[in-house]
Order: sequence, then C-alpha cells, then structure tokens
Amino acid sequence: NADKLDGETQDLAHGSAFHQNVRIKSNGSDYTASAKSHLVIITAGVAQKVGESRLALIEKNVQVMKTIIPNVLAHSPNAAICIVSNPVDIMT
Repeated sequence: NADKLDGETQDLAHGSAFHQNVRIKSNGSDYTASAKSHLVIITAGVAQKVGESRLALIEKNVQVMKTIIPNVLAHSPNAAICIVSNPVDIMT
C-alpha cells in the first residue's frame, strides 16, 4: 500500500530531526532506494486474521521476509536490518 508506506516514511523522517546524517527513503518495491544503507528498517507483514494462530501468522510473515531480505542485502550487504513485524515475541 503506497499510502501506508508514505505514512511510515514520514513518521520516521519526523523522528530523524534528532540525528545527524539521516536520510529516510521509501520507494515501494524498488530496492535501489536502500543501496549502501547502514540501517534498513522493514515494516512489512501480513495482518493477523480473527482466530488465526500466532504460528500460522509467523509462517506467512516468514514468507514475506524471504522475499524482502535478499533484495535488501543485494543492495546493502553490510546493513543492519531492523524488522518491525508481528508476532514479535516469536520472531525474536
């Protein structure tokens, strides 16, 4: 969802005023925007459906990460990756 991505980008950009040399970018599925990054924050995942177990949810979100992380690493192989997704307690 492009609007959600734009909103997440703006939220992060507002918090970056307290740090030097920070560039917040988003560009949908164009991973070149992350090229040579020191830190990549991934805010992706499938929403949990009513009655869905946390283990079923993590299986879906693992598949999402399997498509994203290789693309990020292709452009920023030395980046630290921060994943913001659910279920947090199981993924960490």
